[in-house]
Amino acid sequence: AANLSSISEGRNETTIMSNTSSSGDDGPVISPAIPESYAHDPFAAEPILEHLRHLNADTASIQQLLHAADADVHLHSARIRAVLDNDPAIVQTYDPTTDEAYLERSERRRQNEDEIRRLDEECDAILRLLDVGPSRTQMTQSEVLQERLERWGRALELYVWLGGGG
Repeated sequence: AANLSSISEGRNETTIMSNTSSSGDDGPVISPAIPESYAHDPFAAEPILEHLRHLNADTASIQQLLHAADADVHLHSARIRAVLDNDPAIVQTYDPTTDEAYLERSERRRQNEDEIRRLDEECDAILRLLDVGPSRTQMTQSEVLQERLERWGRALELYVWLGGGG
């Protein structure tokens, strides 16, 4: 395995360099755990899906497929992090529970799922309120319009989050 000595950056390209290669010349070497496509632009690199390829799609359970897909996502994230940090050992030690970007995405996904669940529960009330008049008497025209816009805004939010099939 090559020791990483520097990282060369320019024009949105990142290349992992080594002092020595396995062939003895002093050219750039990519760690075997990090495909060359990650070295040029890690954010543009396509996941390789190695874990999914090792499964038989005809006999694998949905749980096995999901587990393999998660493992491939984690491996892809580890490879990106390894290139950015110029440390190929990260591929072996990467833990998504300590990766801030992963934790932020997980939190956003949880919040989105909560919002979808809340909108699904309120779906009937949101749609019913579209046809109801003002909520109280003696409202100004501006207040009636504001209330109507808020109701239509909620209906639009329902449509966007639930795809109109709520």
